[in-house]
Amino acid sequence: MRTPVKSLAVLAAATLGLISPVWTATAVESAERSQQALRVCPAVDPEDASVYAPLGNTAAGFAECSNGVPYVMDCPQGLLFNLRLNVCDWPRNAEKEGAETRLTAAAVTLSPTTELSAVVTWEDKPLYQAPVVFLDPQGSALCHAETDDTGRAACEAEGVTEAGYTAAYAGTETLTTANARGTARS
Repeated sequence: MRTPVKSLAVLAAATLGLISPVWTATAVESAERSQQALRVCPAVDPEDASVYAPLGNTAAGFAECSNGVPYVMDCPQGLLFNLRLNVCDWPRNAEKEGAETRLTAAAVTLSPTTELSAVVTWEDKPLYQAPVVFLDPQGSALCHAETDDTGRAACEAEGVTEAGYTAAYAGTETLTTANARGTARS
């Protein structure tokens, strides 16, 4: 069974508890997520289509865009957001097809504590709340971070060598994984 997510009428019905999707966060948390997710929505909607954008921390989280304003929502428990169909769907139907993510990692200057950073995008838009792990060349975790509204994740790590580091985004059930190599210089 699919739960479609369409228009502000659906949002109004959801707040009255008549249909799903539902907000799983408090009103304050939802407002903060909406404020931070502003960059994932286009300023002007296309004439013939609604715009949806994934949030990187959960396969169930997404934003419905309305002229640059994101309405951040979650699918009901047990369902995932299907990016191809723009509906909350059973996990077996929520395919990764068309949900390619990219990750780029920065060059860093070595020092006792070095700031590592990477940017995660989905369809050339920043992916918000995407967890990123920074790894040394042997695959050990240096630090963890979550992307901000610009898609950038950053953290400080000690012991980074000239061999550089790898940034990795694990993806979700609907978004593909991504890796990038960061370089280092003295």
